[in-house]
Amino acid sequence: MKVTIEPIFHDWNKVKDLALFTQGKSRVNDVSSEWKRKAMLSEHSMIRILQFEITAEVENFVSNHIVRHHQGVEKFVQSLREDITGIPNAQINRNTPTNIKLILNAQALVNISRKRLCNKASTETITFWRVVFNRMIDLDECIAYAMVPECIYRGFCTEFKSCGYDKSKVFKDNLKFYREI
Repeated sequence: MKVTIEPIFHDWNKVKDLALFTQGKSRVNDVSSEWKRKAMLSEHSMIRILQFEITAEVENFVSNHIVRHHQGVEKFVQSLREDITGIPNAQINRNTPTNIKLILNAQALVNISRKRLCNKASTETITFWRVVFNRMIDLDECIAYAMVPECIYRGFCTEFKSCGYDKSKVFKDNLKFYREI
């Protein structure tokens, strides 16, 4: 699966400066990993200035899952129109490879992860978003730390029919890790 993530704006010192500005204070030193993790968990407005561009080729139906997210994300999906692609409409289906580009902020990464890392999401969508998650670990571990499924985010499963993960020891261990700062 082809997925690239490029930072558009990725300056944690600016994030902290903005947080301190709201309190009438100035930054004295650089930002620690602990402060970044707290900022991500607090989800205060300043994290929304951290922006990224994700480019991927996914199945058509996976792009449809992703474009449902609207806060903090702009979506650009390659057209599958016959007059543009040259592919007859009858040959295009839900599995047709589709290019997608997302311009999104750190808050959107958290929000999308809550739904798309859930075991109830489609396997293909989970696979795509796990690739995004793994690339974010390399790019910014503190943002990736906050990219968790809904059950970890809330501490319990919100689905009408649970997959059962929230009853497992792994869930309890992951929840404990998520809540530790």
